[in-house]
Formats: sequence, structure tokens, C-alpha cells
Amino acid sequence: MRAEKATIMVVDDEPEVRESFAVILEDDYNLSMAGTGEEALAALRRRKDIDMIFLDYKLPGMDGLGFLKALQRFKISVPVVMVTGRGTRDVAAGAFHYEVEEYITKPFRVNDIQQAAARFLRKSKRERTPLAVARELIDASVDRRLPTKAIAKSVGVRHRRLVGQFKAKTGMTIVGFKNARRIKQAKKHLRETDWSMEDVAAAVGFKKQSYFSYVFRRIEGMTPTAYRQKYR
Repeated sequence: MRAEKATIMVVDDEPEVRESFAVILEDDYNLSMAGTGEEALAALRRRKDIDMIFLDYKLPGMDGLGFLKALQRFKISVPVVMVTGRGTRDVAAGAFHYEVEEYITKPFRVNDIQQAAARFLRKSKRERTPLAVARELIDASVDRRLPTKAIAKSVGVRHRRLVGQFKAKTGMTIVGFKNARRIKQAKKHLRETDWSMEDVAAAVGFKKQSYFSYVFRRIEGMTPTAYRQKYR
């Protein structure tokens, strides 16, 4: 029996470009087409079967980088290849900042698209390990307490084994990784809101503001108050 086809989303406002992707990919993959970032984001929030995205940089309304920011905000984790007619360093740097590992310039060749699809889908399958799923669970629960044993149970791995794998692969304990993710989110709140320290701490899963401040200082080398004053 033939394996089920992977599903690729193409986000580009030019109908002829979407048609080119269809001609190149439709024999081997299921395709989902979107003409704007907003349309693509709405689809991704409804469905969970998208395996990778080809994303045009220059889109009407929400551009490519705005779309990547939205993926982060809604905790949508899908491999993205940026497609741009502006083969410049600033575009690449912006894409890499949002964890896009590759970009393709227009006009692209058939092989560019075929090889990128095959490469990223292989990578996606490799990364669906218990460790990768555990990391996704932590990212999705940054605002609440998620015990390590509950994570291990969710991914079907014994607690001690998951702890060992995490340390070996990331150099961090699970608690350390969770705290790093919490502090990353806390920094965003400190830069973008006027919330009290107690509210920021609660928003990223810390019951006590004093412990939040202690963890923040250990990771960032400064207090949350000093961070806000520096980066607001």
C-alpha cells in the first residue's frame, strides 16, 4: 500500500506562481494554496495536516516575516522555506531569526522546489522523535505547570530515559529548558506590555514573583525590572 502523501502549503499572491508549484509538486504531494498570509494563517489554525510551507516574502497585507511572527505567536510549528525575489542578506537574516533555515530566490528552478520539499519533509519526519514532541509540549504549555513525569507519559517514554535524552541532546535539564522558554516569553511581555512583575510571572507559569525574578536573573544576568528599563 502506498504511503499517504505529505501536505504542502504554498503561500503566494501570484496565481501563476501557485500554478507553477502545483505543476511541480501535485504528483507527489497534497497541496494547499493561499494567496495571503492571513488566509494561510487561518487555514493553519483550523487544520493540523500541513507538513511544510513554501512562503513568499512579499505578500499584500501581512508579509512573509509578519507571517513567521504569527506562527510563533500561535505556537504553530511547521517547516518553512522562504521564497523571495529579493535575494538579499536582510531578507535571509530576518528569515533565519524566525527559524527559517533556507530561502529560494525567484525565478526558481523545478529542482529547487523538488529538492527543498524532499529535504524538509525528511527532516520533519526525523524530528518527530519523543524528544522533539516533548519540546513541543513544553513550548505549548509555557504559561502553566507541566510536570516532567506528565511530559514523559505524553510522549510514551519512561521518565528517567527522557531526562537522560534531554540532557544528552540539549545540554540542559528539562526544568532548565522549561525555564529558558518561560523567560524568553517573559522578555516579550516585559518589552511589549505594562504588566506588573507579578502578572508577567503568572503569565509564564511562575507561582511566585520572587522565584521568577531569581530565574530571570540567572538566565539573563539582570533583573526583570532592569531588562524592561533597558529594552522598552
